Amino acid sequence: MGTLKNTSQTLFIWLLAASGISVAAVTQAEQIKVPIGQQTAAQEIKMPSKGMNKTKVQAIFGEPLETTPAKGQPPISSWKYAEFIVYFEHEHVIHSVAIFKPQKDQEIILKE
Repeated sequence: MGTLKNTSQTLFIWLLAASGISVAAVTQAEQIKVPIGQQTAAQEIKMPSKGMNKTKVQAIFGEPLETTPAKGQPPISSWKYAEFIVYFEHEHVIHSVAIFKPQKDQEIILKE
C-alpha cells in the first residue's frame, strides 16, 4: 500500500509542477504603451459627423478608397478612407472611426 501512496503523490507532484509551468507560460503577455499625447491624435482628424448623409460625406471627403455593401437589418454599410472608416445606417452616418497607425518609435514593454 505504501507504493501506491508514493505513486499517487509522485503523480500529483508532477501534475502540479506541469500546471505551474503552463500557467507561467500563459501569463506572459506583450504590453504596448502609447503616450497620452498620442492617444488623442484621432480627435484631430476631421471625420464625418453623425447624421450626415452619403452625398454630403462624399462632397466633403471625396470618393472612398473602399466600400462595403449594406448588410443586416437595419442595413449597415461602410466607406473606408485613408485615415478613418465611416459607418452608415441606410443613407446616414451612425459612426466614424479613426484608423490606428502605429508609430515607429512606439515603446513596447514585455510584462514578466
